[in-house]
Amino acid sequence: MEKLIEQYVERFHENFPLFALMGMDEAEIEKIIQNALKDGVPYSPPEQDGENTVY
Repeated sequence: MEKLIEQYVERFHENFPLFALMGMDEAEIEKIIQNALKDGVPYSPPEQDGENTVY
């Protein structure tokens, strides 16, 4: 997964929001990164419902 994250940073010039996917299976995260790279669109994590938002 480290190599995919490096490719993501090189492609989009921003870090992959790994923190937003904590608890998700590594294979699922890899698939999300691969799809972002394939589609040429940075991954945007789903909006929080506000309950767990820290201000």
